[in-house]
Amino acid sequence: MSEVRLKACDSYDQPLVSRVVREVLSGMPALADGLKAGARVLLKPNMINARPAQTAICTHPTVVRAVAEVCCEAGCSVVIGDEPGYALVSDATQLFAGAGIAQACEDLDVEFALLKHGGYRSVPVPHPLRIPEVLIANTALDADLVINLPKCKTHQQTLLTGAIKNMFGAVAPRERIRIHMLGTFNAFGEAIADTFSACVPQVNLMDAVVGMEGKGPSRGEPKQIGAILASEDAVALDAVAQDMTGHGPDEVRVTTAAAEKGLGECRLDHIEIAGDNPADFRVALKRPPGGVRRGFPRLVGRLLEGMVWVRPQVDPELCIRCGACAGICPGEAIEIGGHAVINRDKCIECFCCQEVCPVDAIDTISSWLARKIIGGSPQGIGRTER
Repeated sequence: MSEVRLKACDSYDQPLVSRVVREVLSGMPALADGLKAGARVLLKPNMINARPAQTAICTHPTVVRAVAEVCCEAGCSVVIGDEPGYALVSDATQLFAGAGIAQACEDLDVEFALLKHGGYRSVPVPHPLRIPEVLIANTALDADLVINLPKCKTHQQTLLTGAIKNMFGAVAPRERIRIHMLGTFNAFGEAIADTFSACVPQVNLMDAVVGMEGKGPSRGEPKQIGAILASEDAVALDAVAQDMTGHGPDEVRVTTAAAEKGLGECRLDHIEIAGDNPADFRVALKRPPGGVRRGFPRLVGRLLEGMVWVRPQVDPELCIRCGACAGICPGEAIEIGGHAVINRDKCIECFCCQEVCPVDAIDTISSWLARKIIGGSPQGIGRTER
């Protein structure tokens, strides 16, 4: 059976987080093997952009520091790295300072890295569901130990994002754009499972102290969960997290696809929980509006496709014309004029533009029937007033 370790952690107080992190990592075989003097260790947090900790968008600085402390004490060479889909920074310290991680780790002997600077190489995908090979960051492939540090959040394309999805950040950005073009919920989830199989981390530790609900992964609302989870099995970790947050065992295709590929265990009765009771942290996260068509039978879905939709919408008053949305758009559907403009005929409704916008200028607009099904207003479902 796979083991998932779960401990209560009701705040980001650094001494508390450090204690809980040490408890869930203590005695983990992969760490006993990997944490050796001189070992190259990559810590891979969830870094969509340089967003402050209170937004619950990135892995919290105290969690990253707590894990970095453990690695530094063992004498490891520690790199904290990620590659946002479209980073508006060329220097890694800028990115991690914007999220508060650089400051939290300023007294530790760690290096910050944008994964693109180390280059990528092609890796064959074992037993591919959607893609036969993928470009993975050399920094991840060459590390002696990869510790994956996901944030527990909803996601408009995958329903929930956790340990498996977080490793998508090790994939070359151009590859990610190509995979987004697969379009459907199942195809995208299966492709993410494929990329994960090309670079499986040895250890996974999830920040579920404060998660995100609604329009995740970047426009949702913070939601208190109060836990930290860890496992050598990313699939099992995600399965426990999705059960805790009100998702059914077969709802998140990323998780089931990874299990089908033999990358871990997703059946809850085959997962041993060590520590606290998951029922004590159960909270039903609000669903992201982007998944509105997921529950329809195929024929009904086709009939309603033109009637039930949720699309990205630019707020001209907030747009700063930075070009991040146009740079990441898989369908090349965005042009920058006086503000970003989305070509509806080209838009594949992947919400990548919303994910990377540094000023939250891209919200959602929905059809009448979509609002009847999931609620909200025409100009932005659950829109945050400013």
